Amino acid sequence: MSEHSQTNEKLQSLRIDRERKMAPRKRGGWWMLAAGILLGMAVMAALQSGAARNESRPIATPTKAALERATQNQPAESGMSAATSENQAGEILLTSSGYVTPRQRISLIPQVVGQVVWVGVEKGDRVSSGQVLVKLDDRDYQARCREARARREAVEARLRELETGSRPEEIARARAEVEQAKVALDNAERLLERRRALAEQGGVVSRETLDDARAARDNAAARLEVARQTLALVQAGPRQEQIDAARAELKAAQAAVEVADLNLEDTVIRAPRDGTILEKLIEPGELVTPQSFGGTRGARTELLSLADLSDLQVEVDINEADFAKVFMDQPAKVTLDAYPDKSYDGRVREIAPEANRTKATVQIKVRILNPDALVMPEMSARVDLLKSTAGKSATPATEQPTSATL
Repeated sequence: MSEHSQTNEKLQSLRIDRERKMAPRKRGGWWMLAAGILLGMAVMAALQSGAARNESRPIATPTKAALERATQNQPAESGMSAATSENQAGEILLTSSGYVTPRQRISLIPQVVGQVVWVGVEKGDRVSSGQVLVKLDDRDYQARCREARARREAVEARLRELETGSRPEEIARARAEVEQAKVALDNAERLLERRRALAEQGGVVSRETLDDARAARDNAAARLEVARQTLALVQAGPRQEQIDAARAELKAAQAAVEVADLNLEDTVIRAPRDGTILEKLIEPGELVTPQSFGGTRGARTELLSLADLSDLQVEVDINEADFAKVFMDQPAKVTLDAYPDKSYDGRVREIAPEANRTKATVQIKVRILNPDALVMPEMSARVDLLKSTAGKSATPATEQPTSATL
């Protein structure tokens, strides 16, 4: 073999087989690609899980820009997060949920029994104090007023008669009756004397006739005594006791007139204060009564209900464990569930004097300082009780005499 041939064989033995070199690399490359895909899928799942947890949080984490605005006392945009509001108004000590209620809800109940003849309002109408809302049939009550006044006039006339005393004509008549009784007595005595004389002379007059004459004389004497006493009474006039009794009777008659007037006035139902009609429970033609007699088909006992919607509050229950964080006049933020991007300033206006043993809670009422038309009674709301930026000027709830016993 030539030297050139030997050299080529040596070179061929030193060459690396390309297929054997690439096969391991291809198999290792597919394994690395699969591992990368699995790792990417795991990272994406972790990111999605974290985003879901962030969405489920009730209070969003404040952004850096929002924190900077709060630090610089710059107003945040509408729809700011709860954390931004916390930095602006004070630290949130406690958050609780409750319902919006008016401070005073007034139910109008009739004072008399009657039939509704007119209703002048509808649900949602605004009314002013003294405005006529409902009218009842008043014909019966007008008749009772006339009857009471007539009875009072009769008693007044009787009292005037007693206070004036006897008239001259009455005194003259009493005197005439006395004179007439005297004449009758004189005649009876003369008749008795004649019959007695005849009986003594010869018994011409029987004993029975004599007894009749004696009885007639005694009867005439009695009538004279009655006439004299009557004259004395007429001259003296009525007794003071009679005048006092007549005056008391006049007072009773006057009271009856006042009751009749009040009942007549109660047939017209007026608004006791400014407010908004929340419920309308009657219609013309229905019978109403101040007292319920049971059942569901009887006369109604409630006409309307109204409240002042400019004075609203939120009633919330605070756990006893958190009660130490609450104090009177404490600042708060109120957020309606219906409008989560809008908040209202509030103040703690009332703390219940006793706890609820069953629920282990204490009820507080937070006044909404700036309510608008969006806030309506019975809406659900969230209340954030804040730490006063000026310090707790009010006494904590746990130190108040009305709330000391839990």
